[in-house]
Amino acid sequence: MKSGLGGGDVPFLGGALNSSASGDPAAPVLEQLTLTDFRNYTAADIHLGPGIFLVGGENGAGKTNLVEAVFLLGNGRTWRPGGPANLVRTGSAEGLVTGLWSEPGRRQRGGGEGALRTVTTAVRISRGLEYYEEGQRKRVGGLGRRFPVVAFAPDDLALVKGGGEERRDFLDRLGVRVSPSYGKLKRDHERAHRQRTALLKAVRAAGTYRRAGPAEAGGLEAWTAEFAARSADLLVERLRVYLRLRPALEEALAAVDAGGEPRIEYRARLEEVVVADRWEAALAGNAVSVRSEYQNALEARHDDELERGMVLVGPQRDDLEIRLGGLSARDGISQGQQRLVAVALRLAEAAVLEEALGRRPVLVMDDVFSELDRRRRRKVWEFLRPRQGFITSAYEDVGELERPDVTIARIRVAHGTVFAPGLQWAGPRNPGPHFARGGE
Repeated sequence: MKSGLGGGDVPFLGGALNSSASGDPAAPVLEQLTLTDFRNYTAADIHLGPGIFLVGGENGAGKTNLVEAVFLLGNGRTWRPGGPANLVRTGSAEGLVTGLWSEPGRRQRGGGEGALRTVTTAVRISRGLEYYEEGQRKRVGGLGRRFPVVAFAPDDLALVKGGGEERRDFLDRLGVRVSPSYGKLKRDHERAHRQRTALLKAVRAAGTYRRAGPAEAGGLEAWTAEFAARSADLLVERLRVYLRLRPALEEALAAVDAGGEPRIEYRARLEEVVVADRWEAALAGNAVSVRSEYQNALEARHDDELERGMVLVGPQRDDLEIRLGGLSARDGISQGQQRLVAVALRLAEAAVLEEALGRRPVLVMDDVFSELDRRRRRKVWEFLRPRQGFITSAYEDVGELERPDVTIARIRVAHGTVFAPGLQWAGPRNPGPHFARGGE
């Protein structure tokens, strides 16, 4: 499948996923990143621009912290464990991350001919996270659409090796970013699931599960109908996300040469595991037919659920199955291949967001080259060419990655201080970023 993401011969995520209604996607660029009391940074002011930034340094120097700040600006959250307090430098009351973005295709008022519009965003960190745009407080829930940032991190191996919950969460997070209404559907389903689970446990605790019918189970009948409805609503929207993701992921897996013919299936948990393709026709209408499927499955599993005191049917038990050459990506391929699958999931996520939002995401790749051979490193690199990207790695030799059509800069981090020794550049857009040192 041919594609045109970024033009040229970039082998990335074909036809429908590479075009927006307005033509070529906008490509917001993070022009400046300022850190104050963030992680191990006392102060750092980094002037950036288009192109790829390779962030190097010893273990514990702050490489991941730096690219985490980029992700934080685009998403209002971090991918790393721990609460907001972990983001604030030890001994400080609060931290601050600020970004200056340019928006190609939008012009600054009074800025003269060719002046791009710029927008300042900030995340203030104390007991929680507060997001600001041009000094005005904004809801975090709307983030990820105007300045989308997609990140790969080593922990993303859990998307491949972990249980179904990891992959469901991946689809749901993507759904929230693609559709503003997705989050409410997810919350409504979770509420119905909690209520129905509580009732099943209560009936089981009472010891009446072998003879109790729906009417006798304290409202279980009503919540069963509600759960079926909310499950159908969520499943239909999740399937729409899946059907957008599947061709992008298949192509990304092939392009990075993950190994073997890729096959991706959404497997829904009803009376038995069902490949969701059978419902594709229903997605053109509404959730009624899917609701009926759930109602029938819940009735069939009624006695089992009462006996066990848990919900055995619903989208909270589904999975996204990924296979390469007939082998399960979860436990049938090498760890190097699993890393490629995880990378491909993030690249496909970026493609779906680009198609849905009409804006090209910034890519953050934390330690992406670990466990990849030279040929696979090169293939992953090809995906980054058309966009702004940040890569952390202990891999110092970037000669094999240089190209005449993309700007490359090397950033070095040491003890919360940002340096730029030996910048390597190609391409005419910028003479090079300016780095203001900060640190302790």
